[in-house]
Amino acid sequence: MRPRLVVWGLFLLLIASPLNARTIKQEETKFGRYVDKQVIAVETILFDEALQKRINEIGDRIVRAAGGPEIAYTFRIVNSPLIGANSAAGGFVYVNTGLLDFARTEDELAAVVAHEVHHIIAGHQIELARTPERKKNKCGKEQELAADAFALEYMMKAGYAPPAMLSLLKRLLVTKRRLGIDSSGSTSSFLNAEPGLDARIERIEELLSEPKWKRRTGGQP
Repeated sequence: MRPRLVVWGLFLLLIASPLNARTIKQEETKFGRYVDKQVIAVETILFDEALQKRINEIGDRIVRAAGGPEIAYTFRIVNSPLIGANSAAGGFVYVNTGLLDFARTEDELAAVVAHEVHHIIAGHQIELARTPERKKNKCGKEQELAADAFALEYMMKAGYAPPAMLSLLKRLLVTKRRLGIDSSGSTSSFLNAEPGLDARIERIEELLSEPKWKRRTGGQP
């Protein structure tokens, strides 16, 4: 998911004039570092050696599977009960302790990390900033579905089980309904992200039902 904190001043610097690919990467990194400082200032970052090693190992495997790091990635653990994760341009991924508690397997945790890594690789944060306000909702939905689809590929290449994404989202949907959670913004963005868990689950089921996935996952749904 995209980070809740949006620093519009730096976004304006990014969209003020045409930039070449190298400059864009530099500006994304600069922006990401600024956002990271703000996140550290307002969130409680957990420094647990064992948990950090676990997240780093998963993140590194996913990044390598996605084609290798063009930039340095930083994985942080946020001490929050919300079930979710966020990412910022420049290679910053934030995983909530609520997600660590909720995920039953390394594969489920890898699904979320892979989703966030694709947001960074595809430059979704910057793309959304450049999108006119009237088109942001549509753009956001497309980004979420794309991040899910690419995450399945990254998971497979990294040696994780892609169906784990489906199992995680289905449990999230059950939890959301049981607790009566709406999309008011008081809960995790991962739980409430457009186009909604139902649509995302449906799309992932469609992808995993394709012949190539049935062959690669041994027929697992």
